[in-house]
Amino acid sequence: AKRITKEYGADYLELRNLNSNEHESGLALNNNYITFILNLNKNPDIVWKKFNNKVRNAIRKALKSNLEIKNDNNLKEFYGLYTKNMRDLGTPPHSHAFFKNLLQEFPRHTRIVRVQHNGISIAALFLLFFKDTLISGWATSDKAFQKFNPNNLLYWEVIKHGCEEGYMYFDFGRSIYDSGTFKFKKPWGAEPEQLCYQYYLCNMKNVPDTSQSNPKRQGFAKVWRKLPLKLTTTAGSLIRKGIP
Repeated sequence: AKRITKEYGADYLELRNLNSNEHESGLALNNNYITFILNLNKNPDIVWKKFNNKVRNAIRKALKSNLEIKNDNNLKEFYGLYTKNMRDLGTPPHSHAFFKNLLQEFPRHTRIVRVQHNGISIAALFLLFFKDTLISGWATSDKAFQKFNPNNLLYWEVIKHGCEEGYMYFDFGRSIYDSGTFKFKKPWGAEPEQLCYQYYLCNMKNVPDTSQSNPKRQGFAKVWRKLPLKLTTTAGSLIRKGIP
C-alpha cells in the first residue's frame, strides 16, 4: 500500500481499523472516531433489558404512534430521506447509483428497512451484513416526525431481527465522541469501541482534517444547507467523489 501511494504520488494513505497495528511504525494516528457494538442474543428480551429506561420508553411510544416497519429494499424512499438529511447537515450525498450498486452486487449482505407513518416514509436504515455482525451503514430520518421516535423503533426492529436470525453483534456505526449521534447510541447498552485511523503521510506533514469541525467544512456546510434540494442531490454526488 505504501508503494502504491508513492507510485501514484498520493498525499496520504489511510488505514481504518478497530485496533492499531503496533508493529507498524511511522504511521500517524487519528483517534477521533468510536463505534458502539451491541452483543446480541437469540432471545431479544435479554438484549431489551440492556437498554436504559429512556430508550425503552421511546420504543414503547413509537409502537403506539401508528408507525409501520417496511422491510422492502425501497431505494427510492430511502434516497429521498437521505438526500434531504444530507443537505440539512451541509454534506454532499452519495449518488443514487452508489446505493443501487451495493444492493445489486451484495444482495445477501445489504438491506433497506424503513418506518412509515400514515403511508409516508419518515426514517430508514441501510444495513450491511458481515459475517456475524449487522452494521448500521447509513441511517436517515425526517426531523418533522421526530416526536414519534421512529429511529428508536427502527433500531429496535433491526436489533430484534438480528437476534432472531442468530447474529452475534450489532454495530451502530461510527460517531465522534460526545456528538449527537454518540449520545443517541450510548443508552442502548452497547460497548464503545475505539476506531483507529492510521495514516502514511507521503506528500503531507500533518494528518488531514476531514471532520465536520474543520473551519473549511463548516463554511461549506453553511452555504450547502441553503441550496435547493434538487441542486444538492444532482451536484452533490459529483462533489462527493472528491471528498475523502
